[in-house]
Amino acid sequence: MQAQGRSRREPAVPRSGHLAGLLALTWLCATPAHAISIDSRAQLHAVIGQPLALTLPVSLAEAGSSGVAVKVSPGADLPDEELGIAEAVQGSYDAALGAVRLTTPMRVMVPAIGLKVVVSAGNLVLNYDLQVLVDVPDLQAQHTARPEAPATAAARE
Repeated sequence: MQAQGRSRREPAVPRSGHLAGLLALTWLCATPAHAISIDSRAQLHAVIGQPLALTLPVSLAEAGSSGVAVKVSPGADLPDEELGIAEAVQGSYDAALGAVRLTTPMRVMVPAIGLKVVVSAGNLVLNYDLQVLVDVPDLQAQHTARPEAPATAAARE
């Protein structure tokens, strides 16, 4: 009996096609990756009674960060108190830190804020839902502005 089929496997692409495929692969590998990501948890903490001051680290795989824009808007279905604070949140990109800064001009007096953060760089757009939980500071660790008055006073004679 003779074996059916070929004893040697023929290449599916002619040899001249190998060079073209190799060049295309080399070009794809040499082209910088175009990606943007926020390197943070989707839930951050702030302190009640203080203006909001959060930093979200951002990774830009694209060379140059001069065209980065940040837009912040309230999350969906927020109560009126949280909506007012969320509308006041300002977002900006700090190229020196490689981060998005989220700030408010007023003190935060609500337990949580839901935000939608949109970061864009050129043709890249990242939509990010963020929950900010506002915590009560540890009052046991707080120090008073002036030391306690002495418990005893010197007696006069």
